[in-house]
Amino acid sequence: MHSLSANGYQTDYTKIYFDGAPTSLNVIVDDVTVKHLPQQCNNLIENPSFEQGSAFWLQTDENKDRVKLSLYPGAGGEGDFALRAHARDHRWRGIMQKLDTRCFVPGEELTITAKFKLLNATDGQGLGCDVNDQRSTDDNCPHVMIKGRTCSLGNDIYWRFWNTNSEWDKDSFNDFR
Repeated sequence: MHSLSANGYQTDYTKIYFDGAPTSLNVIVDDVTVKHLPQQCNNLIENPSFEQGSAFWLQTDENKDRVKLSLYPGAGGEGDFALRAHARDHRWRGIMQKLDTRCFVPGEELTITAKFKLLNATDGQGLGCDVNDQRSTDDNCPHVMIKGRTCSLGNDIYWRFWNTNSEWDKDSFNDFR
């Protein structure tokens, strides 16, 4: 859970990132939500389960050759979709979405949930990660980043959130909390 400070409120630009895995892995994200507690906007995340394909989702880099996005079977089975980030040239290349900054209120708490799966970029086999590694290494699990530009106090914000799960199943989607 995260509380918004005055610096994260009324930014000109806010987005959420899903990145941090080594480039030798494909990162798959599914069922993403960001909810206000209490909720004051309908959706901070548009198209959270990818029923509309990759609509509202972008690569974390303006150069689209640095990361590719494609649909992937989701955690819910048939008819469920996830979004795969692949052909990445750096660990911080991934999937993002701009958030509606009108929905942010100072002092409000947010809950961020998602499902992650890691695949070897070469052979597509599931891979594990070290849930205790909270640095940018070849062993850490994917993390979530919220970035705000030109915030109300004039500073940019960068919040990086690490997964609090104690285990990683290389063959399944793993909950991010």
